[in-house]
Amino acid sequence: MATKERFVGVSFDDGPNSQNIQEILAILRENNCQATFFWIAEFAKKFSDQDRNLFSKIIRELKVSEHEIGLHAPSDYAPTFLSRAYSQFSKEEIKIAIADLEELTGQKVRLYRPHYLLQPASIIFARQLGLSTVFGDAIHYASADASTEVQIKKFSGARSGSILIFHDGTTLQRKTTHILEVLPQVLDNLKGLGLTPTKASAVLS
Repeated sequence: MATKERFVGVSFDDGPNSQNIQEILAILRENNCQATFFWIAEFAKKFSDQDRNLFSKIIRELKVSEHEIGLHAPSDYAPTFLSRAYSQFSKEEIKIAIADLEELTGQKVRLYRPHYLLQPASIIFARQLGLSTVFGDAIHYASADASTEVQIKKFSGARSGSILIFHDGTTLQRKTTHILEVLPQVLDNLKGLGLTPTKASAVLS
């Protein structure tokens, strides 16, 4: 449960996305804002393989700015009733994904947010593997494919203790994101309300 007064968590799902991540990091840097990135291990490995220099640059920026990396999923998938009710992935698959992210990023992975959110078994697996599961504020949530105006309005309604769920990139189920238009306006609005946008662990500590 989010408890840190006057802090609002800023988190990103579905990354890393090579088309957006540099601009997102620049926006965060301009706003002196740390954030939590819940990455899909498959996407991180693909990014590193396709452009190792850019990926290394991103990792350095994450470290310098003290952003944190959490696990979102071993790989992308189209959800089914069974995957939502149980888990798309085994404990061993989640364990391997954690190790892959730690090797790629040089960070200890401590946080988990299940891809498509439910999956009670995966939450148990994550806890057994030492991860804390972080959900987000359902009231102040907008889908990545909602209009820019709708997203800004919903996210900007956050209160202290909220953890916002943005989306870094696209997936099999979500083909668009307006994050580069939405993020700077939301951060500005939150600060105008006297709130401090920051990474999820700072809100929860």
